[in-house]
Amino acid sequence: CVVPPPRTVLPPRVSEPSLFWSSSDPETITEVTLSIVFNNDTDDLGAMLFVLPPTFRHDLRTLEDLAVIRYDTAEDFPVAKEQGSWIDTRTPEMLRIDLTPGARIRAGKYAFKIPVFIPYEVPVRNIWFICMCTSSGTCGSPTDSGVVASFPLPGFNIKEKNPNWVVVSSSSALSGLAGVAVATADR
Repeated sequence: CVVPPPRTVLPPRVSEPSLFWSSSDPETITEVTLSIVFNNDTDDLGAMLFVLPPTFRHDLRTLEDLAVIRYDTAEDFPVAKEQGSWIDTRTPEMLRIDLTPGARIRAGKYAFKIPVFIPYEVPVRNIWFICMCTSSGTCGSPTDSGVVASFPLPGFNIKEKNPNWVVVSSSSALSGLAGVAVATADR
């Protein structure tokens, strides 16, 4: 029996991890979007892990509650839909997405939109994490052995507006739209 040599897994080249929220009113459910740019194709990942700050919790109840959005690429993000249970939601402060084994993630920007319960007060350790893992079995926290890249993102405060949230007020430049608020985001 010939045993192949151990394979070194290098982290994928990624950039621009970001956090977007639509509202930050206390004790409500809002949409939170975590996004990241893959600067090159990679096939070395087995799962993505999103860790919320303590007292925040995801409100995923069905598979349809999670939106995976792709930008700048023709291929969808390779979630392991054929495995049936490809989202681990057992812990309210954590969400793990299993990937199709051996599938290639194409270079481009991907966003993961999830419903999140906003607590009455934000915790002192108000940090969100986007983690990339070699397998789902070793992907339960940002410090697990299977995590090859982890991106801590500063959280937001109660009633804080997202800096990418733009409200257009009425003006003569918007004739016909006077009094209409338009929300856009560079996500």
